[in-house]
Amino acid sequence: MLLFLSCQGNSPEQAQKQQSNCQYAKHFRLTSYDHYNKLEIINPDDPEEISSYLLLPRGQKAPKGNHLPIIETPVNRAIVLSATSIGMMAKLSESTTISGVSSMEYVYDPLVKEAFKQGKIMEVPSINQLNPERVYRQAEILLYNGFGQKPAQAQKLEQLGVHCLPIYDWREAHPLGKAEWIILFGALTDQLEAAQNYLQEIEEAYKGLIIQSKKLPKGPRLLSGSIYGDHWHMPAAESFNAELYELAGANYKAYVKPGSGSAAYNLEEVLEGWRDVPVWINPQFKSKQEMLQSNSKYAYFKAFQDGELYCYTHDPNRFWEYSAIEPHHVLSDLMQIIHRGKIPEKKLYFYRKISE
Repeated sequence: MLLFLSCQGNSPEQAQKQQSNCQYAKHFRLTSYDHYNKLEIINPDDPEEISSYLLLPRGQKAPKGNHLPIIETPVNRAIVLSATSIGMMAKLSESTTISGVSSMEYVYDPLVKEAFKQGKIMEVPSINQLNPERVYRQAEILLYNGFGQKPAQAQKLEQLGVHCLPIYDWREAHPLGKAEWIILFGALTDQLEAAQNYLQEIEEAYKGLIIQSKKLPKGPRLLSGSIYGDHWHMPAAESFNAELYELAGANYKAYVKPGSGSAAYNLEEVLEGWRDVPVWINPQFKSKQEMLQSNSKYAYFKAFQDGELYCYTHDPNRFWEYSAIEPHHVLSDLMQIIHRGKIPEKKLYFYRKISE
């Protein structure tokens, strides 16, 4: 994971350095120098917009010529506003570093839950209604999903010394690119080596599954998603989920609209194009009865009639916290579902067949 480069001088650009080689992640970079790290977070919608920070060990002096905001490491208190970020902190045994979350209702990590009961963790129900002084007392950094603009109080928080870092793991197209964001969390908590070792393990497991999948005959078509509002939302052809479906052996991308996010369809389109598809992934319900209560026309689909419906809704918080950092388990589950009866059966890790 590390490429060692040697040069001279005292500035960040000239010091001897080792550069973190993120092979898959596109929306952040980490460069490690002798006594500090340079973190760059890249806006997916505007690659020229880069949030840069110097990660400096406590007690160390900043290098000459540095003009970047400084985050002292290891960070001891962090408000973490996304489920995937909680999972990455937990994977590094840094759950106790978390001092705030967006909603305890959606938290899986037992250590975070216990800390909340003890009054050590605050809830942040709305990122645009933050109390800067309270956040300052509670955290050194705030990590938020970069869905749109910065938090309304970001400038005030930065003035107080609380840095607001956008997290774009959800915008990564490659499953291992999403997982590589653990490198960022490793650098913030002085667990960079542990993060790199973990990535190496899951990359080997993930690539081994792909080799196995390529040896199997092409699997069936998949139906994915369900009706939300007025439309049926299904992963588009260049999306993260579409990539996983294809890697697992499904015949998926050729039948859906192009795009990197979610594609919208009306119910009639889906009935016409997917009524006879044998497997349905992620309908987002816990039972068939619940599905029919939502829309009786779900019963027209072959996958519904045959009971070939699979989702993670029996334990959604666990899925959202850990699926990003455990893509090998997601891929393994999908292979089990798609090639059922053609490969040695093993217990599903995240997914489960939807009950009656």
